[in-house]
Amino acid sequence: MVIITNIYAPNANTEQTVQSFRNHGYEVAVLSNEFRGNGQVMRELYECYKRAVTGHELFIYTDGADTFCQHYVEPPKDHILYSVEKACYPREEIAAQYKPVKTPWKYLNGGGYGGPLKLIIEFFERYGLHQHVNDVNGQHEQMMAYLQAEKDGFPIKLDTKCRIFQTMAFADPSEFNVEDKKLKNLVTKTTPAILHFNGLTDMSILDQLK
Repeated sequence: MVIITNIYAPNANTEQTVQSFRNHGYEVAVLSNEFRGNGQVMRELYECYKRAVTGHELFIYTDGADTFCQHYVEPPKDHILYSVEKACYPREEIAAQYKPVKTPWKYLNGGGYGGPLKLIIEFFERYGLHQHVNDVNGQHEQMMAYLQAEKDGFPIKLDTKCRIFQTMAFADPSEFNVEDKKLKNLVTKTTPAILHFNGLTDMSILDQLK
């Protein structure tokens, strides 16, 4: 089991992210490079997954500067699980292509996902995420790949109950509380392991979790 993250320029936030995973016993692999577009990022992550599969069965990918781990958890062993958010970004018009669910967190977010490394390699290869040569919107590309994969019956799901991943953008404070220095989702009644403050969301609540 390994955490894989991508960091362009180390700073206090990226150090906080990495340390939060290490505090819970995770091995963390940092893919460090100069940002040259999201197509390049996905290609390099694909190569990283191919290296990681030689020594690990499971992985979790997480964005590197706006993410915080509050407890240990392992991803599923039989499918890829993607983080979700409330907004169908960047193409609101395709929201209807998603299946109805009982929580407001229902649209794929590319900032967190995990599962078997063999499956993520197959997912990238089958749906072309490993071959972009120019800058692309990584969120859009992963979203469209997921929607097609779901139609194809590929083993991939969304974490709509926020069991592992919790995006914080567009959240209402009434949807959460903090108990024993852990953020809990009162809507899904879960304590997510990984908090993602996507969309430049205020991260000050982390002061209550340390």
